[in-house]
Amino acid sequence: MTQEHKYTKAVAIYIRGKDLDPDAVTRALGANPSFYRKKGERCVPSAGSRSAIVKVGVWRLSIETDSGPLSGDIEKLLSIVSVNTNVIGGIKGVEDPFIDVFVATSIHGYRGGALSVTISKENVSSIAKTGLPFFMTICLTKK
Repeated sequence: MTQEHKYTKAVAIYIRGKDLDPDAVTRALGANPSFYRKKGERCVPSAGSRSAIVKVGVWRLSIETDSGPLSGDIEKLLSIVSVNTNVIGGIKGVEDPFIDVFVATSIHGYRGGALSVTISKENVSSIAKTGLPFFMTICLTKK
């Protein structure tokens, strides 16, 4: 019997930099971020922790879903903004831009098995055209 797994997926463009102005990124890319932090702001990193001063500016645009194909999420994200190293390189303060794909699922025990993630050749081509580093994180949690 095949068990159906629930997945959480996020595809994101991250832009970070010590002197990054997230507003400048928004203007340059013509898209509002899903999340941003400005250097010098006060924030609470996690529930129950003390506030801290942000040391690195962050701008993130993400698509987060728990259904549908990953390839659709990647294409949707890359259709929202026309992002490439020429555009990003012209934004003051950019030090660390990248694309990240995150997939998480719960499994019953750790008795082996595999998690297969498919990225279409069109996705690979679209990601390559950005010129940005690409990261993939797969998180398996025990039920």
